[in-house]
Amino acid sequence: MHIIGQIHQRSFPIHIGPDILADLPNLVPFLRSAHRIVIVTDREVGSLYLGRLQQVLQSVGLTANVITVDGAETGKNLDTVRFICEELADMSATTSDVLIAFGGGSIIDVAGYVTATFLGQPRLVIIPTTLFAMVDSTICPFSHLNIRSSKNCLGLKNYPTAVVVDPKLIGTLSARQLASGYARILLYGLLENESLVASLESGTWDLATLITLSIEAKQALLNRDPRLLTFGQQISDAIEGHFRFLKYLHGEALGLGLLAVWPEPRLKSLLQSLKLPTDLTGVSPEVITLRVLRTVAPGESLTLVELPELNRPRLIALSGDAAEAALLKMIRSLTPDKEATL
Repeated sequence: MHIIGQIHQRSFPIHIGPDILADLPNLVPFLRSAHRIVIVTDREVGSLYLGRLQQVLQSVGLTANVITVDGAETGKNLDTVRFICEELADMSATTSDVLIAFGGGSIIDVAGYVTATFLGQPRLVIIPTTLFAMVDSTICPFSHLNIRSSKNCLGLKNYPTAVVVDPKLIGTLSARQLASGYARILLYGLLENESLVASLESGTWDLATLITLSIEAKQALLNRDPRLLTFGQQISDAIEGHFRFLKYLHGEALGLGLLAVWPEPRLKSLLQSLKLPTDLTGVSPEVITLRVLRTVAPGESLTLVELPELNRPRLIALSGDAAEAALLKMIRSLTPDKEATL
């Protein structure tokens, strides 16, 4: 399957299909004319799939340099970006080179951040290796970095040149990592394409089709109003940050954020069937509320996304006591009849 992504008035191809990695040189023909190919990856992905990617390149006479960094959420920071830039400088990299981001969302973020800053944007090819990244990072207008426990507080425009999504690359993910990706698909189902919700509820689906529909739904939401994609996100970011990205995976925190904003039995049942958490423990609703409110500039309103019914999201603006009361009500719904701790 081949679709066209579009961000910042620029279009780029997104190729999706099982075992499609083997056809990479034909899908991304400018690799053959690149002065140098540099793969940015992490240790885990490197041990599992780097050899396969290198063999595909070598089959058409191409070689690649490899930069290995921390692929965890805690590694999505300026130190990692600096390390990559230093490695590229040692290679005398130029804009005629191509960076391949080969990993999960954190790898794609740091590689995107590098291409937005290093020598005027070398070309970026994204090859995601987690389900979450396949349905989110493939078409993301910005590359974000964290600072300590503050999530995504640095951002630069992202300019991918091509994306290759091979669902076979998620075959080694844990059940927990897979569930994290399903949470993102669920977000698109709630906001834009209810068939995604129905597919997840059925328990059977074609993964390539699910990924394609998710990417198309995200593109539609970006075209309509990018703020809609913050549905549940402010709360999930606060939860992740409070625990310094150690307790909850991104999708697990997102599932909690979705349930806080849309506390429907149907959603809770689906999250549970996907083995995603539905209870927030170890922190009080007041603490998470304050973390969310800290992201709002003084004098400005908090913009939230409501869902009166499936696929009918709407934006609301709240300020002062009304914003705090609304957030507290949402987050308290995640800790019913429990004694939360600070």
